[in-house]
Amino acid sequence: MEVMKGKLKDIQVFLLVLVAVLLLNWLGSSIFFRIDMTEDDRYSLSPSTIRVVEDMKGEVEVEIFLHGDFPAQYKILEQSIEEKLQDLKAYAGGDLSYYFTDPFAITDKTQRTELLQSLQQRGIVPISLNDSEEGKRVEKLIFPGAIVRFGQRELAVNFVKGMMMDGDNGKIQEAVQGIEYELVHSLKTIMQQKRKRVAFLLGHGELDQRQVQDLVANLSPNYDVGFFNLSVNPSIDSIDAIVIAQPTQSFSPIDQYKIDQFIMKGGKALFFLDMVETRKDTSGMVGLPYHLKLEDLLFKYGIRINEDLIKDLYGAPVPVRVSGQYKLVPWGFNPVLSNFNQKHPITRNMGDVYGKNVGTIDTVFAPGVVKTPLMFTSSYVLKHSQPVVFSPEELRFEPRKEAYPTGDLAVSYLLEGSFKSLYAGRPLPAGADRSTYVDHIESGQVIVASDGDLIANAIDQQTGKPYQLGFDLVSRQQFANKDFAMNCVNYLLDEDGVIDLKMNVQKLRQLDKFKVKEDRVFWQVTNVVAPILVIVLFGVVQFFLRKRKNTRF
Repeated sequence: MEVMKGKLKDIQVFLLVLVAVLLLNWLGSSIFFRIDMTEDDRYSLSPSTIRVVEDMKGEVEVEIFLHGDFPAQYKILEQSIEEKLQDLKAYAGGDLSYYFTDPFAITDKTQRTELLQSLQQRGIVPISLNDSEEGKRVEKLIFPGAIVRFGQRELAVNFVKGMMMDGDNGKIQEAVQGIEYELVHSLKTIMQQKRKRVAFLLGHGELDQRQVQDLVANLSPNYDVGFFNLSVNPSIDSIDAIVIAQPTQSFSPIDQYKIDQFIMKGGKALFFLDMVETRKDTSGMVGLPYHLKLEDLLFKYGIRINEDLIKDLYGAPVPVRVSGQYKLVPWGFNPVLSNFNQKHPITRNMGDVYGKNVGTIDTVFAPGVVKTPLMFTSSYVLKHSQPVVFSPEELRFEPRKEAYPTGDLAVSYLLEGSFKSLYAGRPLPAGADRSTYVDHIESGQVIVASDGDLIANAIDQQTGKPYQLGFDLVSRQQFANKDFAMNCVNYLLDEDGVIDLKMNVQKLRQLDKFKVKEDRVFWQVTNVVAPILVIVLFGVVQFFLRKRKNTRF
């Protein structure tokens, strides 16, 4: 009888456990939740990310080409990409699938070459690594990027930005921190139905279409990009953002009014301006002011671009003939800008930017406007007020830090907040439509840079094709001008706050190499022997418990 009661009790316990397991399983499938116990929340998605992926409709496929045999730091990046895709997949409103491809696993040489060329043509930038095979030093390429596909559309994603050198773990950490932004931005871009419109203004000697061709090509997958002549079109209200790229001729009063009203009605504006024109002179080179007549407009918004040029100790190289031979020496009027506001998503983790004939910027009183500096010179700068006169002979002398008395000068600003119209309290220019006039805006946004060449790509003189924006023909180095320009446009036109994901910080904790070496045997034995001992101990305890139970009957 006692035996029957014991069996019934066991059956009841079994049924209760079974019901509890089924109930928990049903609740787990019905109620989705995740717990992230990491210090830096690396497995937590931001609210803006969740909104984007939950709004997914249809099937999205991601093919990642960072796969194969490569150094450990890239394995960390590969693993981080997969982990982030798993997180996105968990929240996706549609079908999000992904897989990894090793381009070099293709045995057919012709097919492999075609794929590698195709990846580069589609915008995935390879990285060259030095390795050794059979005692010989060889160069290997890896492709830290992906292709996102949605229907007939596809979009290239590069996880590593700027130049990458062997052992540069800082770049890998930046790439890991940027994974969520790169993936979510690409998903948002490829699925968007209504596209924002970006216009490059013409009619004032701005950069021509060939000089901004690479930037236009990179903006086009995300936005409808065109060119807009102010003197021909009465209004630019249908545009979301305008780019004023290195004008060389004065703006008429009515054109100033059109730009002012565009901003007052919620349009975003990017000014890339040279205030000084450089030309050859009998004494070498001379810089004279352009007189663009945009000064009053920018002053009203809280900014003054000075009619001067900076000479930076850290300049891009130019060839100079010395003792019958050419050598590369830094030219301070073409500064390499590597000092950025790391607290803002536009410039966080930016690579070096190539400047050319850069001026200084002062801020002036403009109530309601928040002025955020984005990009600075180095700590060693010499300001040349106009008329600026300089000679290439300066290149023959070794630069001295004492000759550069100032530094950390802002050369780009983001202006946000409450803007007042230039024409508030002033008569409108001839031809202005008073019925549509707006005297202020509460949430305006403008970006100003004191260098028009920042967004100008070089052109191959033989083929007429553009080089990538930021590519320096002398040093053959790729600078981050394109990233800066793209970040500026994305920030101004980002309604979901996706670009704020650039501020995510994750720590890649490095192992102590000395401790690893000293404790290697201990941890190897622990990892191998400890699990076996635990299993044996569990078996012994189970044996004695069963023996004790059976002896009662």
